[in-house]
Amino acid sequence: MIGPAPLSPFKPEVIAAIRPEDIRLFKEAERDLLSGEVYSVLSAGAEVFLQVRLGALLLSIRAVGEISLEVGDPAYLQISADSMIFYDRERGILLYPPLEAPR
Repeated sequence: MIGPAPLSPFKPEVIAAIRPEDIRLFKEAERDLLSGEVYSVLSAGAEVFLQVRLGALLLSIRAVGEISLEVGDPAYLQISADSMIFYDRERGILLYPPLEAPR
C-alpha cells in the first residue's frame, strides 16, 4: 500500500498554524518575503480579509486600513517564526509554544 507512513511516537505529524493578523502584507517585493498571488479580497469596515495563494497553500490574512490589492495581484508576505503555533496532528495537542504554568 502506498501512502503516508503511520505515525510513531518519535516522528509525529505536525500542523503549523498562524493567526491571520500575524501575517504582514507588502505590495512590493523585498528581501526575505514570501511571494504569492491575491486569491480573494473582502472589505469588512476598517478591516480587510484577504486570501493569498502561496504555492499549494491558501493563506488567510487580516489587515487593518485601506488595501489597494485586487484578485490576481502579486502579494508579498512576512511570517514571523515567533507567531507560529505547532500541533501534534494525531493527538491534537499543542507542541509549541508551551502553555504557561498556572501561578
